[in-house]
Amino acid sequence: MLLHLVYKIPLFYYRKYLREKLFDAAQLGRLGEKIEALGAKTVICVSHRPAFWVSNLKRREGFDLSVWGVLGEYGKNLGWKYLFWEQMNGFLSPVGRNALGFAPPDHVRLININLPARQEYHDLSSVEGDINSVLLVCGFWGQGPIAETVKKLSGALPDLKIHAVCGENRKAYEKMQHLFDGNERIQVYGVTPSLVPSFRECASVITKPGISTLLESHAAGRKIFLLKGMPVAEDNNARFAVEHFGAQWFDVKTFKRWYMSQQGRSLS
Repeated sequence: MLLHLVYKIPLFYYRKYLREKLFDAAQLGRLGEKIEALGAKTVICVSHRPAFWVSNLKRREGFDLSVWGVLGEYGKNLGWKYLFWEQMNGFLSPVGRNALGFAPPDHVRLININLPARQEYHDLSSVEGDINSVLLVCGFWGQGPIAETVKKLSGALPDLKIHAVCGENRKAYEKMQHLFDGNERIQVYGVTPSLVPSFRECASVITKPGISTLLESHAAGRKIFLLKGMPVAEDNNARFAVEHFGAQWFDVKTFKRWYMSQQGRSLS
């Protein structure tokens, strides 16, 4: 509920914008010193948060600086709407102007881009994953119904091998270890340096619509099943993934239907 309020009500973003515009409340000296020390003439901001502060600094100090923003999700975000756009020079976006939810000023150069995944995930597209193995991942913080999903999936498909990544969620990791100790079909991981080994083995991925895992799964050519994620940004990512990446919303029946169809295809 609180996250929905923060991400969907303009007041939370407009309040910060108005405070800076009227009172110049933030201390930005160290940011300015860093930019000057680097001799930077262009700053690329891969989030609305740094874009807000760098554009604010440019406004206040009159820096001779080109400021560009990068939209790292597939849709509108109020954080991008409420910043000092008169100080921005360009915007790199994976979606068109009509999908942004706001109109950047005419002087801002808008360039459409494809969001990248690392080459190692593209390389996996030539490696056929095992239909009998699935990767379950809910982001670096492990925010999601990890144990509940594994219970349902292993109950419906007991021969399926499940790689469950809990990330930094120690509570989920310990719960999984307790519930599935001794079950060789369920592999439980905490923080992992790379998901490449799991992607290499698995033909499918069940994930929240975090941008990194979506891009990596799509680049690797893995089937994507979606769990409900964070409001706004991950809602937009999910909608884009369904429309363009062939993703489906996860439930056991949907996954089992896909799984059985792939089994039939491999036998034929």
